[in-house]
Parts: sequence; C-alpha cells; structure tokens
Amino acid sequence: MTGLTDGQLAELTARVRAIHGDFHSNGRPYALGLYRSIAMVVALLRKNITQDVAGAIFGVSQSTTSRRWDLLRGADRGNVGRLRTRPERGRRHRDRAG
Repeated sequence: MTGLTDGQLAELTARVRAIHGDFHSNGRPYALGLYRSIAMVVALLRKNITQDVAGAIFGVSQSTTSRRWDLLRGADRGNVGRLRTRPERGRRHRDRAG
C-alpha cells in the first residue's frame, strides 16, 4: 500500500521517531502506533487516497487520520524522498488541465 519495503518503512519510522519520539497516551491507548501511522501517511502521500479511505483501510476514523496527517506529513515528506531508490517507470503526471 505504501510502495515502500518493510525495511524502508522501518527506517522511516526510526527517522520520524528521532524527530517526534514515540506516541504516548496518558489515557486511552492510541488507535494507531507510530509505525502504522507512518504507513498510513505515506499511503496518503504516495497513492493520493482520501482520508476516509485511508481510515477505513487502517481501521480508524477520518478524524484520527487527519490528526496523524497533520502531525507526520512534514516529517515523512522529507524522508520518503531519500528512501526512493528509483523512479517508477511508465507513470507521468500532468499538473495542468487539458
């Protein structure tokens, strides 16, 4: 779903943990831990799915998805690019309407 290998996702989690630390709750446990939160945000960034769809896939609400997006997207965005080993072939993106 993320387009990353398990090793790349683990490395990204370690990098983000160094920036944000782990998620700790003083009350009810979080619905998603750091690793799955990062996987969800990477899927949002790379696959362009909606937060509703991502929430359904990862078993959380859209509001939880939105909170994780707000917290992690900057940390993920800078690190995901460094993990890319080669661009995907055969895919072209156009920014302008036709």
